[in-house]
Amino acid sequence: MQTLTPWTAPDPVVRQLSDAQGFQKAVAPSSAAAKAFGVLLVIGLALLAYNLVSVFRTMSEYDAGGDRFFEVFFSTTGENFSTDPMLVAYVWGPIILIPLAIIMLVVSKLTRGKRTEAAFAAYSRDGYVAKALGLPFRFAANNSQVVPQVIVPAHLGSEEVSRWMAGVAQQVSTLDKAGSKQLTKTLVSKLSKPEVAIPAETVFPGSPPFALLVHAPDAVGAETVRAVVPGERSTRAYIVNLSKVEGWS
Repeated sequence: MQTLTPWTAPDPVVRQLSDAQGFQKAVAPSSAAAKAFGVLLVIGLALLAYNLVSVFRTMSEYDAGGDRFFEVFFSTTGENFSTDPMLVAYVWGPIILIPLAIIMLVVSKLTRGKRTEAAFAAYSRDGYVAKALGLPFRFAANNSQVVPQVIVPAHLGSEEVSRWMAGVAQQVSTLDKAGSKQLTKTLVSKLSKPEVAIPAETVFPGSPPFALLVHAPDAVGAETVRAVVPGERSTRAYIVNLSKVEGWS
């Protein structure tokens, strides 16, 4: 784990996020429609793949000609010559779910501008830029591996905070199997949404009141730069895509 040291947001990042168009280039708020797209597409393709395998196996078993492909593909009749609910799912699931997934993708793209405008407005009011540092473990959330990250406002990157992070890392490293399982359970329940940051105190008692926890994909879990937007109901911490920041090397 990296040591938390005093950190000032680089000028290129500050400039990029101060402009609505620059913010839109570097920040992409998550979308429920995009998440639904992924889930529906995976399920639809899985059902389609199973049906195709079943079709080819049946045609091979009964030595059926290629002209009977669609007859077998759309068949929902089981061995007892009655409608089989599972076959109905395999046949009609992809036909319904894949187009629905495409609709969700279109909805996500069409609403991206409004999501980003709302995020920029909130950031412009009382947001700040912060570096998020990953803790040395991972857990599964939404069917993918993620890493919990600690966010501390730049001007609070003190020795005291560094010692606190080292203490958290030490605490995690000494957990037994039951303790690790309980920690994972807590993180899954509290860090289920990728952009919602929670007080670190809710997971690690004794944490500084200004410390936040958020999760990031395992591939970028060591460190991210965040546009943090405090709110009454929840605090959002949007990942800043540094490759989209002008003047960033």
